[in-house]
Amino acid sequence: MSGADTKTEVFTITEMGEAAVEATTSKPSKKRRIFEQYVQPCLAELWGTSIFVFVGCASVIGNVGTAGVTQPAVAHGLALAVVIMIFGQISGGHFNPAVSLSVYLCGGMELLLLVPYILAQMLGGLGGAGLSMVRKSCPIMPYSWKVKIESICTTYLFMTLIAIMIFVVFQAVFSNDAFEASLGGAFNVTSDDLAATTLAEVIMTMFLTIVVCMGAINSQTRSPLAPFCIGLTVTANIFAGALVSGACMNPARAFGPAVVANHWTHHWIYWVGPTLGGLITVSLVRFVLGDQKTRIVFK
Repeated sequence: MSGADTKTEVFTITEMGEAAVEATTSKPSKKRRIFEQYVQPCLAELWGTSIFVFVGCASVIGNVGTAGVTQPAVAHGLALAVVIMIFGQISGGHFNPAVSLSVYLCGGMELLLLVPYILAQMLGGLGGAGLSMVRKSCPIMPYSWKVKIESICTTYLFMTLIAIMIFVVFQAVFSNDAFEASLGGAFNVTSDDLAATTLAEVIMTMFLTIVVCMGAINSQTRSPLAPFCIGLTVTANIFAGALVSGACMNPARAFGPAVVANHWTHHWIYWVGPTLGGLITVSLVRFVLGDQKTRIVFK
């Protein structure tokens, strides 16, 4: 996210030195350019999302039996800020389908990358949630599911190293009781007022995506501190809304644990709410808050 502007420039602007080299470009250099512009960003989104979701799920599982949401709030915020700093210059550091949608509609990325980004984020969410699983004896996940998750991670997370990491983490990180009590970090709607729960997700995601689009894309307001602002926004939202909706703001964060724990109750909230929140942000940026280049009115 912090690198959305940088990535946009990489897609559209070529250094003069590179232009001279590419005038006599060879076939391998074209492959390298395609890899760096399209393949590498998707891999960065996949890997970054898996790290973020793993830390998020682990913090929720580790918070079982503890009053308050300080641990999940701080863990999610710090993890997101760090992965944005690490991968932002490669992919823009979205790690969230709602953010990718907002960034694209605000002019911060190519249409060609939107669907691959979202697919990479969903696979990353699945891999991150799988990493939070512990023992092979865990009754929630059949062995065949573990094999599938290992295969996905091995294929898409580069992977011998990741497969080894999954095996180690599966063996012992959290107790089975903690995993079951926390549903593996999956979101569990406790309120009967689904409208209020969905509205909470809309508002929190709108807050998050406004920070992303204004802090990383809009030329008048973008800042090198965007990664920390985005991480702090997630932390603040979890403090504010964790007891209402779980403060997901991210379909990929909801999807991975839902698959691993096989928990789908009111799962649609974590797709509808963030998507609507992102679209509201797009409307605000495109019509009201954006710079002259971004606005579509009063140019």
